[in-house]
Amino acid sequence: MSDYSLYVIGEDGEFDGLVELDCSDDAEALRIAFGAGSPFGHELWQDHRFLGWFEAGGRTWRDEAYVS
Repeated sequence: MSDYSLYVIGEDGEFDGLVELDCSDDAEALRIAFGAGSPFGHELWQDHRFLGWFEAGGRTWRDEAYVS
């Protein structure tokens, strides 16, 4: 299992909270991140490795590439 973190973004665009995840791999962490409902978006990280930014409307960017 690996440690992942969802950083919740607040209304002002700053980080507003943190959710620690214990997932077996990136795919599991990404499934959780896709399903997470945060009104202003959130970011998924594994330690210092950025995995994606999830906009409140369901659009997602990963490694600066658009992922639907």
